[in-house]
Amino acid sequence: MQPHQPYAPPQAYGHQAYAQPGYSPYAAQAPATSGGGVSPTVLEHLRRTKPWVTFFGVMMFICSAIMVLAALAMIGFAAVGSQLPGMNAAVGAGMGVAYLLLSLIYIAPALFLLRYGSSIRRLLDSNSVTELETALGHQTSFWRFTGIFAAVMLCLYAVVIVIVVIAGAAGAMAAL
Repeated sequence: MQPHQPYAPPQAYGHQAYAQPGYSPYAAQAPATSGGGVSPTVLEHLRRTKPWVTFFGVMMFICSAIMVLAALAMIGFAAVGSQLPGMNAAVGAGMGVAYLLLSLIYIAPALFLLRYGSSIRRLLDSNSVTELETALGHQTSFWRFTGIFAAVMLCLYAVVIVIVVIAGAAGAMAAL
């Protein structure tokens, strides 16, 4: 085994470019392409990403369907519970409607993920830069929707917290 020489030029570490005379790791390099203009490394990363993207898209649809079933059950139990003394049917029905709305919101990001996954598949088949741009557009749509939804939910949480604090303070003042 040779001692490590920190000032020696780099050796071939799986890259043929290092072994070529005149190679400089600091010079601008043209990306390696495989015919259609998309590098093999990008294709490999997207190939490994596609199953996970599809998995999460399908899981979001399944969760949405489960939420719809839960919403219908809550609304149904609220209708049955309204016949019983002491039961507040409006709370159960309100939660059921809220679940129904949230389940509908889950459909949009699931569609974006499934479209992203199919765009990756088409990219792997065609190796076209246009398909790469389409795939990244679907990914952008997913993250834009997710970011906006997260911001809206944070604002909604803040408003609900303020309302609960004000209602609690008003209730405490009325009890005095």
